[in-house]
Amino acid sequence: MISAGEDQRELGTSAVPILNVWIYFNLVSNVILLPILVLTFMLSKRVTKRHPSLINVCMTWILSGIFSLLLFFGGRAKPTDPDPSSALCITQTSLLYGILPMWSVAVLILMYFILGIISADGRASGVSRSKMTLMLGAPYIAQFCFSIATLVISLKYPEYVTREHKVFYCALKYPPLSNAMSIFTFIMCLGIIMIKLRICVLLFRRCRGMRRNGQSIVVDLQLLVRVIIFGAFVFLGML
Repeated sequence: MISAGEDQRELGTSAVPILNVWIYFNLVSNVILLPILVLTFMLSKRVTKRHPSLINVCMTWILSGIFSLLLFFGGRAKPTDPDPSSALCITQTSLLYGILPMWSVAVLILMYFILGIISADGRASGVSRSKMTLMLGAPYIAQFCFSIATLVISLKYPEYVTREHKVFYCALKYPPLSNAMSIFTFIMCLGIIMIKLRICVLLFRRCRGMRRNGQSIVVDLQLLVRVIIFGAFVFLGML
């Protein structure tokens, strides 16, 4: 009979090519290119200044790339490498369990601001500094809460933290927490879908109003296509 460790290494050996691709795209896109893009948004005088909520989404992706590659940075990326230490595994697990909540809240905030701009007919909607700070900090609050919960459970039940059922990274086998994270993320994604539907309704009403008034219809087709595609992507992520 093959032991769990042997089965993990056998599976890991066959998954090494996929693992290498996964590491490559995480490293290049999230750890290298995205920081360059964020710095361009913030420092370049030739690029139109982007809304802080968009930069915030990019920052959450950067953090997720770093968290996902902790085993790579620690020299324990391949399943055929020596097993990662308990501290490294628990650290990565705790950080990873906050990624989806952090992502979902960041995208929800971004869509909220986009809805506000469209509702104001392209004018930037006024938001107080304190409200802006709270909304931009909300994704990291979600990350912190889920990471702390994962850390507490992982320290209490270290035997539940393993790499055996997740070849690419360490994970916690604790269904109640996984279910809580899934429910929270689902609710956030549902909010994102509702805001996107509202955006589509506003754009449709604007087009209909222009047609009735005999005006030429001016709609940002790129924005509309991005909203529809991203909405479909979020919907599929909810399944």
